[in-house]
Amino acid sequence: MNITLTSRFIISLTAAILMIAATTLPQVALAQGNFTTPAKISNSQNVSPSDSTTATNATPANFLTYENSTWGIKIQYPSNWVKQTSGQGVTFAVLPNGTNGNNENNLQQFLAKLNLTSIAGVPTNAPLKALADRIVDSYRHFLHNFQIQSYSNTTLAGNNGIKIVYSYTDPKNTNFNATDIATIKNNRLYVIQYYYVQSSTYQDVLQTLQKMVNSFQISG
Repeated sequence: MNITLTSRFIISLTAAILMIAATTLPQVALAQGNFTTPAKISNSQNVSPSDSTTATNATPANFLTYENSTWGIKIQYPSNWVKQTSGQGVTFAVLPNGTNGNNENNLQQFLAKLNLTSIAGVPTNAPLKALADRIVDSYRHFLHNFQIQSYSNTTLAGNNGIKIVYSYTDPKNTNFNATDIATIKNNRLYVIQYYYVQSSTYQDVLQTLQKMVNSFQISG
């Protein structure tokens, strides 16, 4: 997994939203400017005025809370993970020992990563399953050794959603497990994607990622 894969996901999602809007939701005008340019991840120290990171009594030990009122999101993450924001969401990653998280190239060398994307202008009644189907189809084309483990209905932040669990191999022949979870609320599409290297310690990483997903909240 690298920034290119994240960008490809945004491009695929953009195409899916626009196609479905044109064929099944012609009466709805999607927000302009949200889907055309892949997000470039910014330096982890750059936080917009609407962002906040806090440690509270409600968070698990060694976890912080990230909140963005503009996107209407709140999520907990390990304090030793790198946090980077972009125009469409936020990324949390754990890197190999000695890796500088302020370097974007090094961010690609993660052991585990969670991307949280919020896209405005998506109708609440948009066909989420159809969007997911098109994303899966795009994965089949650009992810090497792509294999679906499961594809099912789920809930995210108390809302109905779609969950896709899959595996793939990156250009360096590293095996990854990955999960995409999506829901729509308040005319926004919320997508959580997490990835981790297949290793002997993956169970611990998976438990951490699941805690992060379980902590996710949508405000408003």
